[in-house]
Amino acid sequence: MIKVFGINNCTSVRNALKFSEEKGKQVEYVNLTKEKPSWQEMQKIKQVGNFEVRDLFNSKGKLFAEMELENKIDELSQEDALKLLVTDALLFKRPLVVDGDFARTGWNKKE
Repeated sequence: MIKVFGINNCTSVRNALKFSEEKGKQVEYVNLTKEKPSWQEMQKIKQVGNFEVRDLFNSKGKLFAEMELENKIDELSQEDALKLLVTDALLFKRPLVVDGDFARTGWNKKE
């Protein structure tokens, strides 16, 4: 089963969900505005996707800029960065798609 983390008003999230359903995949959607993963769950996803912590953040988002994270994110420990990430859905790079031992952020139908 594919697990898709996102927010309802994100076009990329809607496109990923639609694509997965069209391909006949079972999808579990996690609405980040209502249900936040633990930082420990995000640590596992980071490992599965072989992500850098920065890859999980929406670095082009308004909240990221308002919090001035561009210059701070690399100074945080991995644990502190993941704990910060799960505090607000708008910090997540969306969608975050996890399928077993595969994970990716963002959406590009061609990939």
